[in-house]
Amino acid sequence: RVHPDFRDRGIGSALLTWIEERAREVIPKAPSEARVTLGQGIWTQDEKAVPLLRAHGFEIVRHFWRMVTKLDAPIPAPVWPDGIALRTYDPDCNLEAVVRTFRDSFADHWGYVPQPFDADLAQWRNSIDENPDHDPSLWFLAWDGNRVAGIALSEPSIPEDPRMGFVDVLAVPRPWRRRGLATALLRHTFRTFAERGRERVGLGVDSTNLTGAIGLYEKVGMHVARQIDVFQKELRSGVDLSRQALRDPFGQAAGRAMKPFHELTFLGQARRLRPLAMEALRRFGVDPRSMKQLTAATNTVFRVDRETGAPLVLRMTSPKSCHTPEVIRSEVAWLHALSEETDIGLPEPVPTANGHFVVTVRGEGIPGDRHCALFRWVPGAMLDDRLTPRNVERHGRLSAKLHEHGSRFRPPPGFRIRTYDSVFPYSDPAFAGFEPIVLFDLGKDLMPPERKDAFRHAHDRIRTIIDRLFAEAEEQVIHNDLHVWNVKVTRSRIYALDFEDLLWGHPIQDLGTTLFYYSANERREELLAAFRRGYESARAWPEHRPGDLDAMIAGRAILLANFVAASEDASDRALAPEYLARTEARLRRFLGETQR
Repeated sequence: RVHPDFRDRGIGSALLTWIEERAREVIPKAPSEARVTLGQGIWTQDEKAVPLLRAHGFEIVRHFWRMVTKLDAPIPAPVWPDGIALRTYDPDCNLEAVVRTFRDSFADHWGYVPQPFDADLAQWRNSIDENPDHDPSLWFLAWDGNRVAGIALSEPSIPEDPRMGFVDVLAVPRPWRRRGLATALLRHTFRTFAERGRERVGLGVDSTNLTGAIGLYEKVGMHVARQIDVFQKELRSGVDLSRQALRDPFGQAAGRAMKPFHELTFLGQARRLRPLAMEALRRFGVDPRSMKQLTAATNTVFRVDRETGAPLVLRMTSPKSCHTPEVIRSEVAWLHALSEETDIGLPEPVPTANGHFVVTVRGEGIPGDRHCALFRWVPGAMLDDRLTPRNVERHGRLSAKLHEHGSRFRPPPGFRIRTYDSVFPYSDPAFAGFEPIVLFDLGKDLMPPERKDAFRHAHDRIRTIIDRLFAEAEEQVIHNDLHVWNVKVTRSRIYALDFEDLLWGHPIQDLGTTLFYYSANERREELLAAFRRGYESARAWPEHRPGDLDAMIAGRAILLANFVAASEDASDRALAPEYLARTEARLRRFLGETQR
């Protein structure tokens, strides 16, 4: 924009030329196959800007509307859908949830170009930090249990009209659309602005919006007040990475609908992830000779062989594992401390050329971001394949050494992991990507009343013990996933793998997770005794009250029951009926023993 006093002097033309030159300088930062454009929006009434833009090769590609409502009449109270609770934004813990909700809601909107979650998050943080008018009390989040079902983010006013409040973002992801949630969010926002003395409220909308937003805004009393014309100039031809469709959210392939990711088998999911794995390796600076899938459960893991150098392991974190880049960076921080201060066998994280230990990739037909970490290959066989008393004893000693270091570990700045202060530590809504707690809301086919009672009573008893643990002692870092598939053994060494599930907790909780996987083994008494011998060779056994370990093992069973019930993956859901029945029997044994 050019100040009116300085127009008709060629300043606008000079600015456009400079902007285009600068844009061309940064084209190499875009993906090599991507179409690159330069865009500019102007008010339709700006008659001088149109010929200027056309003279520089710009063409109109889209129209947006400013819609406005006056606050001069009573505003109906919002009617919230069942199960929805409204909360005001908490700057300390809600930003990641806000960004994810925005990404999920706008992925099918015109002009949306997916980028790594970390990049989006950084842009949001910068936008907030640079906005002197940012008012978190005008950001409203609608929660459905532990999930954000919708957001309404507003600015107190706009520069050209201080009496107008402005809804900057209204976003409702697909699962919660057509239920009146957006209407309720708008009406709550309107009433808030009216209480603050604003005379009207505005927002912006794509004039060809495909979601029915315009009709919604009209129903709540908004009308089109102004139009913005969006001009674009193509700087480089290529593939258009922006999205604009209300088709199947997993895309199309060869003229037919691509099968939804969560309906694929683990093998099918891994196959679809391979191109993303290649992209992640490219960002790590690795040129693979071959990739072999090792696992495809919660995460997908590939062995990566190169022409020269030792093999590597690429771990692609699934959204259902509930881990963000900052959690993975915290994992790396403890690995570095353990490597420097102990002789424990560990995987060595491999950074990018810029020193980053996490890269995030996203692809068509693959929901959510995939946060990828790269490690040097660890030799040996999985402990599950070498389950001798001697190796299990080594496993116990390994666990004790991790607990010993965790008790004195002091986290560096930026270290952020969840706390094991409930039966469902990965369902903490303060962390983005948390797992919803659905166990007690399941239908009678999976959770008949008598089964629900057993789960509820066991949960409450375990929660009481967890509360006591935290009241009696200070928590420490624990691995919380040191099972027999996360340990490798050679003749001379034993290695702990996959530190992704780190928690603040207590050693007895960590042992509950580890020993859960021994408890169903027909040799469990022999193996548990061997594990304890190994543990006590390095550290005192951490069960200070009889029954605490059994409670933590039972708690792990409840956590996993919720995991399979909450998962969108068909492979996980198929396990639910049988697993819930087995867990009910386990919990009844636990309840019977604790009542003696």
